[in-house]
Amino acid sequence: AKMGVKPDAGLLEALQQQATATAGDFKPHDVANLMWGLGKMGVTPDAGLMKAMQRRAIATMRHFKPLDLANLWWALSSMGVKLDAPVLRAMEGQAPFNYPADVGLWKRSHD
Repeated sequence: AKMGVKPDAGLLEALQQQATATAGDFKPHDVANLMWGLGKMGVTPDAGLMKAMQRRAIATMRHFKPLDLANLWWALSSMGVKLDAPVLRAMEGQAPFNYPADVGLWKRSHD
């Protein structure tokens, strides 16, 4: 993502399919890094990958470190993603910042 090179469509599709298939093995850092990398490249994940990453984020949210959580927030925001309510509730519970102000601002910016 930092090199400014976007992979071709075939590679991107294969990577998303593999990530979707193995999402159950992702640690919080893996979820955050994958989403950050896609966001940095200006790529919005396909519906299957987005759903898989949201499910995995909910399942592992209590283990997210503040930096991972911040990277995930950034990635989702940069993609213009509207979060499912369970994901938003899970992230709100882990937020290492001034919750209702910061999350309220984030929510309003994505309505």
